Amino acid sequence: MGAACQRSLPRQSPDEIALPPPAPVRLHIYDVGTSGEVKMINRVLRPLGAGAFHCGVEVFGLEWSYGDYEQGTGVFNCRPQCCEGHTYSESV
Repeated sequence: MGAACQRSLPRQSPDEIALPPPAPVRLHIYDVGTSGEVKMINRVLRPLGAGAFHCGVEVFGLEWSYGDYEQGTGVFNCRPQCCEGHTYSESV
């Protein structure tokens, strides 16, 4: 058997831990697809708390989303407010 390898870091109190500066996070909301019909339906349904939407989360200059793809995890990124296949609506 080989020797066990352990690495221990000095314990720090929460006040001593240097945190990175906060980064803004934005949620970009899209109407699903690119047809005008979905956009019109969403305008009617949204005040009722419903609709067909896609969203992406922007952090550090990239927008991250999930899509149903045959390969990989489905998580992908794009330029903010430019998700291909959907119509940008607003950001919060």
